[in-house]
Amino acid sequence: MKKNRYNLILKEFASQNLSPTKEEQDKVSSIYNAIKECLGDCFISGSYSRFTSIRPLHDLDIIFIAGNVREDVLPDPHELLDSLHYLIQNTFINPIKCNFSISKQSHSITLDFDDLFAIDVVPCYKLEERNEYGDNLFLAPEILKVGRSKRNSLYNDYIKADKQIGWIKTDPKGYIKEAVDINETNDQFRKSVKLAKSWKNSCKRLDERFKLKSFHIEQAIVRLFTENPNIELYDALFKFFVELPSLVSHSQIPDRANKIIFIDDYIDNITDQERNVILLARDQFLYELEHMANNDTLYSLFSPKKLESKRFDKEEFLFDLGIPELSDPSFIFNIDGTVLHKKTGTFQLHAYDLSQRGGSVKVERKIDFYIKKNNTLCDYTLWKVKNSNDCEQPRGEITENKTLKSPEETKFEGEHYVQCFAIKNGVCVAKSKIDVIIS
Repeated sequence: MKKNRYNLILKEFASQNLSPTKEEQDKVSSIYNAIKECLGDCFISGSYSRFTSIRPLHDLDIIFIAGNVREDVLPDPHELLDSLHYLIQNTFINPIKCNFSISKQSHSITLDFDDLFAIDVVPCYKLEERNEYGDNLFLAPEILKVGRSKRNSLYNDYIKADKQIGWIKTDPKGYIKEAVDINETNDQFRKSVKLAKSWKNSCKRLDERFKLKSFHIEQAIVRLFTENPNIELYDALFKFFVELPSLVSHSQIPDRANKIIFIDDYIDNITDQERNVILLARDQFLYELEHMANNDTLYSLFSPKKLESKRFDKEEFLFDLGIPELSDPSFIFNIDGTVLHKKTGTFQLHAYDLSQRGGSVKVERKIDFYIKKNNTLCDYTLWKVKNSNDCEQPRGEITENKTLKSPEETKFEGEHYVQCFAIKNGVCVAKSKIDVIIS
C-alpha cells in the first residue's frame, strides 16, 4: 500500500475511533466548571489539556493553585491535602447525574464518578521560576510510585508513621504549551500519540505485564516530532515502533522541570520478562503493518486480540533494518527460479506444472533465483529465504542483492518460500514472493 493511502486511513481511524466524544467533552466541561466554582484558581492538565487523550475517558487531571511559595519554606503536604479535601467535600456540587465519592490520595484529592470516571485534583504551589515559555513552575506533593490501588494503603502507612510526603517540581503548563506548539506546526502529532496509546491500552488489557506508560509514549513522540517537524503520520508511527527497543532499554527522557530526573525512569525497574512483552507486542505490530494489504486489518492493528510472536528464532524482517514496506502497485516486479539438475534438465518455478511434476521440487536439487521483471529503478534489492519452521535449518535471513546461497540447495523437505524486495530511497516499493515445496 502506498504511503498516502496509509496516511489517509490512519487519520480517519484516529478521528473516528479515538478522539473523545462530544458527550465526554461536555461531561469534562461541566465537571471542570463545577470544580472551578468550588476552588477558584485551577486549570486542566494531563493528556486532555494536551489534546492527546483517547476514548473512553477514564480520568482528568486538574491543578489547583494553592498560592505562591518559596522552595526553602515548604508547608506540610498533609495539611494542604486535608484542607483541600475539606473544601471539596463541603462546597463541590455534582453537575452530572451519577453517584460520586471523594477520597484523599498521597498527592491529590480524587473524585470517583460511579467508578467509571475519576478526577484527580492536585494542589500545587506556584514558584517564581519560569519555563522557556514564561509560565511559572509549580511544586506538587510527590506521587507515591505504586499502582493506584495500593497508593491509599501506603499513604495511610505514611500518616501512621508520621512520615512526610515530599515535594516535586513540575511544569504542567510547559508540557501543554509544547504539545500545542508541535501540533500547530504539524497536526499529525496528536493523531500519532492517540494511535500509539490505543495500541498500548489494547496490549495492557491482553497482558498485565505490559508496563509501557502513556506519558512515556507521548514524550517519545514529542521528541520525534521536534527532531522531524514535517514528518508524516505513517512515518512517525513507523519510526516510533522501530525505535521502541531503544526507548525501553533505559531511562532517557529528562523531566521538563528537573533535568536530573527522567519521566521514563520506571523502565529501569521493569523485569526482563516485562520488557520482552513490550518487544513482542512491538514486533507483532510491525509485522502486521508490513503485511497489511488494506484498511480492513487496521482495527486489529491497534486492537490485537492476542499477543503472539510473529518471528521464528532469528528470522529477519524489513522493519529490523528500519525499512518501511510501501509497495506501489503500478510497479512490475517479479522473481523466478531456475531448477537445475544434470539428468532431468532445468525448468522455471513460475511455469511449474503441478499435475505433471507431482506438486513439488525434489530434494538434492539446486535453484538459481533471479529477478525476472523489474521497472522500479530501485537502488538495490533484498532477498529472504524462509524454510519450514520444523526443518533443521528454518533460516529467515535477509541479504542484499542475492540469496545467502546462490544457487540455493533443496536440502530440506517442506513448504518454503523466497522473497525479494525492491528498495528505493530507503523504502520497499515492490516485492515478489515465490513458494517452493520440496519433497
